[in-house]
Amino acid sequence: MTNRERFWAAVAGDRPDHIPFLPFAELMPPSPFVSALIEAGMGLIQHAASAVPELPSGMLTRLPEVDGVRYRYATPRAIVEERYRSSDMRISGSEDGAQVEYMIKTVADYPAARSVIDSTLYSSDIAAFLTQDSILGDKGVTHTWTGEPPYMGAQYYLGLEKWCLDQHDFADDFEGLLESLRLRQERLMEVTLAGPETIINIGNLAGNFGPRDFQRHMLPYLREQSTRLRSAGKLSTLHADANNLSCYLDLIPQTGVDIVEAFTPPPFGDLELADARRAWGEDVLIWINVPEAIFYEGPQETRRYVTKLLASDPSPRKIIGLTEMGLLGVNASTRSIFESGIEAILQAVLEART
Repeated sequence: MTNRERFWAAVAGDRPDHIPFLPFAELMPPSPFVSALIEAGMGLIQHAASAVPELPSGMLTRLPEVDGVRYRYATPRAIVEERYRSSDMRISGSEDGAQVEYMIKTVADYPAARSVIDSTLYSSDIAAFLTQDSILGDKGVTHTWTGEPPYMGAQYYLGLEKWCLDQHDFADDFEGLLESLRLRQERLMEVTLAGPETIINIGNLAGNFGPRDFQRHMLPYLREQSTRLRSAGKLSTLHADANNLSCYLDLIPQTGVDIVEAFTPPPFGDLELADARRAWGEDVLIWINVPEAIFYEGPQETRRYVTKLLASDPSPRKIIGLTEMGLLGVNASTRSIFESGIEAILQAVLEART
């Protein structure tokens, strides 16, 4: 079987020739080591999307800096800026590095930030998506990000501390921001639903706010979008990398998602795979992130850990992945530790009974 066939077999609840091992492609930069792993049976999850964001001409200026980049947005209301630090590239999901300055710095910035959001439209570039998918071929599958539900997404305009405070201190402004984000997400999802994507992420469960707010602000959005995607014949995923996932155990099935990805068991997370399976049932594909901390115990312990983990859940609806750090987290002194750990995962996967 190819890795693409293994993935779809797991989705269907069939038993592939071995459990799929599919790290995020961006966490496994091309190298002879990665090529050898692919040859031995590892695959990749490639991120691509057909929806392309567009802003009015002249609104956005990109300003390179010594240690990063600044984005300046000129709106009819005011000028707002955000900044990224490239030296923090390894801890960021952005190609610009870690975000260190946010668009909304004071309450006076809300109208300009909403103007940027309201002006964001989406066009479709199906050819670019299909090209990436074709290059990946049978090595894996393509996974599409669609950003965050409005409540979570507001953090990227305020920063976590201000996000916590403003929803109480400036409730009307905060709610207005959420409405702009809601409408922008609607425009994005309309383009995505019409595109060729089949596996679509609709949000993140990071665990940085509690179950009550998740149920109030996130659950309705996730349930709505997962229903829309299922009606269109597409799969929905939830990126659930929280280390306190047990707090949300009973809420996750209510989202209606088909795949819970980035699920990270102990020693990082607080939820065992077997307990997750009992709570979520057989219809959910659990996409497991092996916590890289286990690598420091050595390849034999990593292999034992993965073998035991897989045996704890007899369901075929699971895959193994690396969704958080992979080889982007290495330096000269840790590279051999990570490479031997990843090799050990593949060995355990190839030996496991499906």
